[in-house]
Formats: sequence, structure tokens, C-alpha cells
Amino acid sequence: MYKKVSFALFVYLLGSLPAYGQNDITCYVVAISDGDTFTCLSAEKTQLKIRLEEIDAPEKNQPFGTQSRRYLGKLIHNKQIHLTTSGYDRYHRILATAYNSEGLNINLQMVRAGMAWAYTPYVRNPVYFTAQKNAQRRQAGLWQSPNPIPPSQWRHKKPSFNGREK
Repeated sequence: MYKKVSFALFVYLLGSLPAYGQNDITCYVVAISDGDTFTCLSAEKTQLKIRLEEIDAPEKNQPFGTQSRRYLGKLIHNKQIHLTTSGYDRYHRILATAYNSEGLNINLQMVRAGMAWAYTPYVRNPVYFTAQKNAQRRQAGLWQSPNPIPPSQWRHKKPSFNGREK
């Protein structure tokens, strides 16, 4: 009997897994960490940490980090959104593309507004590169700076021996 129940539970769970690792979630955004990470509550009131995929926003302590965080907050904070998820990152955050109630792709909007980079190693949709080129051409957001440093490089900067950053 135990084996039959276990097998039935296994089949049920297997059938509930999303195809190709994708899953749709609707949640309410309760906190913004930075321009590509936020916390939301599921319908069951489960707290979810979300990392917007295909983009990389400035770090909090990086130039334009505060503006990026505020812009994401303006788009989604205290709002219900829809997520299409694809898995988890190494920090156990859910990787997702977020959409507002009108269907606007929030990830893409962050790049269009110059509030994030297309995250080259992880971009699957070339529209992110086009949006970044257009934002650069318009000098939107972080592209106002003559030489913005991508977050992936910023995170790996090491201070020199005299305490100044290289």
C-alpha cells in the first residue's frame, strides 16, 4: 500500500512540474533589493526572492545603483505582477521574467530605460541587445556616463594597496 501511495504521489508531482523548467507565478511585490532583485508574496503568502533574468543592474554601491533600484520600485513595488520562471541562481533566487498587469516585460523595460545591462552570458532573446543599443544611443539612464562599468566587472574590482580602487 505504501509503495502505491508513494508511486501515485511521485506521478502527481512529476506531472505538476513545469515543462522545460518554466513555471508561471503571480505575486505581490513587497520589497526591492536592487535593480534586478526583489521580494514578492505568492497567493499562498509565501515569500519569494526573485532575480530578473537576462539583465544585470548596477549594484547598490555602484554609480546609478540607487536610480536603478528606484526605477524598478516605480514599475512594480506594491503591485501584483506575473512571473515566468526558468529556475534558480546560485543564491537560490528564482530566475524570472516579470510582467506588469498590462503585460509589459519589466526586465526589458529596465534595459530600455538604461537602468540595466543586457547580461551577455545569460541573454537568450536578442531583443535585450537591441534595447541596450537604443538606450546607449539615447544616453538613457546609466548610459549618461561616458564609461559605465558593468556590474559583473564592478563586483570583481579589487582595491589597490593604497586603499583606492583601481
